[in-house]
Amino acid sequence: MKGFLRALLLGAGLSLALIALVPIVFWLAPEIAPPANRTWAVGAASAFALFASAMAVWKATRLPGGSSWLIAIVGWIVGFNLAIFMIEIVFVALLSGR
Repeated sequence: MKGFLRALLLGAGLSLALIALVPIVFWLAPEIAPPANRTWAVGAASAFALFASAMAVWKATRLPGGSSWLIAIVGWIVGFNLAIFMIEIVFVALLSGR
C-alpha cells in the first residue's frame, strides 16, 4: 500500500484542478449557468477547488512513491472520483439555497 496516499492525492489534485475551470464553462455557455444570485457560490467553490488542488499536488510530491502500478492506478481513480463527489456535494448545497 506504499504510495497509495500519493496516488490518491495526485488524482484528487487533477480532479480539483478540472473543477476549478467550471466558471469558464459557465462563461462559454451562459444558458447552463446558475441563477444570478448564486454566482458567488460557483466562484467560492472554484477558488476552493483551485486551492485544494494546489495543496493536494504539493503534499503528494513530498510523499514517497510506490512501486506497484496497480496501487497507483487505483489511487488515481479513487482520488479523482472522490474529489468530484465531495465538490459536487458542496455545489449542490451552495446552489440549492437552503
